[in-house]
Amino acid sequence: MKKILLALSALAIGTAAASAADLAPKYTKAPPPPPPPPCIWCGFYIGLNGGWVGTTGGNNSFAASSFESGVTTPIFIFGNNFNNQNTSGGFGGGQIGYNWVFPGGMGGAGYGGASGWLVGVEADIQGASLHRSSNTLFLANTDEPGETATFTADTRLNWIGTLRGRLGWATGPVLFYGTGGLAFGGVKNNLLATFNDGNDCAFTSCAVVGLNNFNNDNTRWGWVAGVGIEWMFAPNWSLKGEYQYIDLGSVTQTSTALVETQLIGSEIEGVIGTRRVNERFNTVRIGVNYHFGGPGYGGY
Repeated sequence: MKKILLALSALAIGTAAASAADLAPKYTKAPPPPPPPPCIWCGFYIGLNGGWVGTTGGNNSFAASSFESGVTTPIFIFGNNFNNQNTSGGFGGGQIGYNWVFPGGMGGAGYGGASGWLVGVEADIQGASLHRSSNTLFLANTDEPGETATFTADTRLNWIGTLRGRLGWATGPVLFYGTGGLAFGGVKNNLLATFNDGNDCAFTSCAVVGLNNFNNDNTRWGWVAGVGIEWMFAPNWSLKGEYQYIDLGSVTQTSTALVETQLIGSEIEGVIGTRRVNERFNTVRIGVNYHFGGPGYGGY
């Protein structure tokens, strides 16, 4: 009998212990936190662009003088079309750059989410087609109507490029930014002069003694500033619109056309022209970029 009671007691104690174990709380390891959202704006990118370029047309100047026996006299040119001209053309090329985004501002997961500051660098180069040509015909000496002269001015922008920094605010798939830095471009300027004495040269020979046409074709350097907006419309692909103001300084040109007549003794006469051209341009462009991705600022 005692053995039976002891067996029943042991069974009861084991059952109670098992029930208590089932009721006790179970402690498990917490799941790892989710990974940070991808930085859709970070890393290298490359793309193409095209747009419109126009001269500002302001503060250009042109002046002409007649020259006779060592004396110069200013000439008023009626209908002078050398000053304050506005000319426009097209351009197209490509760009390459790199972006960093500050911690906590990855530009959002996917195509929406957090906002943050972005810094970057970008270089671009474009072929351009901007051409401006002007000419004028006038009386070189009102006392002698037979004397005429012409000046022809020609300006071309063949290519432009920039090396800039960018600072912007990324909010999901949209980036607003400002940009500025170094600008350079291939500019060609010509100023050509002609002179004809229809009176004296009709009776005697006239020798050209001072023909100095100004031809300048070089690479000019300056600065650029602008603003833009960029939209990540698909994974790795963005579309941008941008305005830039480019200042490549100014060019001063002087051109002369002088002849020597032998009608009465020896006399040198002709015209001298001086022109200043400001190489300043407004550009508006659209472009598309492919983003390779990469770490953000601080290793994100």
